Amino acid sequence: MNKAVILLRDIGIRLWEDIRRNRLPLALLLLYGVAAQMLFQTVCPWAILTHLPCPACGLTRAGLCVCTLHLREALRLNATICLWGPYLIYAFVLRYVLQRDKGRLLAPAACIAGITIVYFVYRVLHGTLPTDLVPAAPLLSAADLVQRHFTACGIYDKMYSKLR
Repeated sequence: MNKAVILLRDIGIRLWEDIRRNRLPLALLLLYGVAAQMLFQTVCPWAILTHLPCPACGLTRAGLCVCTLHLREALRLNATICLWGPYLIYAFVLRYVLQRDKGRLLAPAACIAGITIVYFVYRVLHGTLPTDLVPAAPLLSAADLVQRHFTACGIYDKMYSKLR
């Protein structure tokens, strides 16, 4: 077999082993993400509690912008994506291609996290933080959630029209 095919197969096997080994935390994280997005329109615990952006606000959207080559928008959302992107590639290569110890990943991540916090403080002090990062909606009541769900499914209009 070709070396590239063998390498890709080995990467897939290691990745699947990590997913299988961490299936409970990953399932809980997925459940939290879905519930938080439905309830609060964000998955960030900081934004949920304070309705203020956190230092990492915009990184996910910035990463998606980089993937779709909208680099100016990525930099507007959070310029530290220029550090996190290469770090994530480095971490992937170190873990799955080179099969090295994960202990080497903590120091660079801590350094980049520190830079992200300093950059956040700079943006707050200079008023350059995008205002569209955190949903402004307050906590929703149960009735609002039910109405929103039924409206999205098209059920609410049918139920409401029968009540008239």
